[in-house]
Amino acid sequence: GRALTRALVERGDEVWVLTRDPQEAGLPQGVKAAGWDGRTPAGWGPLVAKADAIIHLAGANIGARPWSNARKQLIRSSRVETGQAIVEAIRQSEQRPKVLVQPVGVGYYGTHANEPLDETAPAGSDFLAGVVVDWENATAPVEGLGVRRVILRTGVVLSPKGGVLAPFVFQNRLFAG
Repeated sequence: GRALTRALVERGDEVWVLTRDPQEAGLPQGVKAAGWDGRTPAGWGPLVAKADAIIHLAGANIGARPWSNARKQLIRSSRVETGQAIVEAIRQSEQRPKVLVQPVGVGYYGTHANEPLDETAPAGSDFLAGVVVDWENATAPVEGLGVRRVILRTGVVLSPKGGVLAPFVFQNRLFAG
């Protein structure tokens, strides 16, 4: 989300990032931080009334560690609970944002060979597909509150400045890519 926040600030938008540790967030200049427990609108809910849009990028890194049962639970809950908290904050706000943007990933579709897929394709049946379905369902109630919801099922973002590219480069340097 760092590139996105920088781009929004550069075009003149006021950007707030919700984070567990605002002092240690290391945000780009011009970005404001609000503390968040990741489960409730406590502490940041009033910001919703000032927002034109909410971009829901919260969630534990799926590539950071092996997927133990505890890690899988964290991956799911970090997305679903944050989605539910966003819905609750919007529900409580007298003025609502126009749109909720939720990038969720192509994991929704599960594993496929080479067949083309579009947004009408059904969800897969693996763990990650189930997480995405639950995550999307967690924010669906905003539509009933008059907020447009945009779901982005994108592929993995590769950047030399972070994300999953660095581990791939490291693996390839070890001839294990």
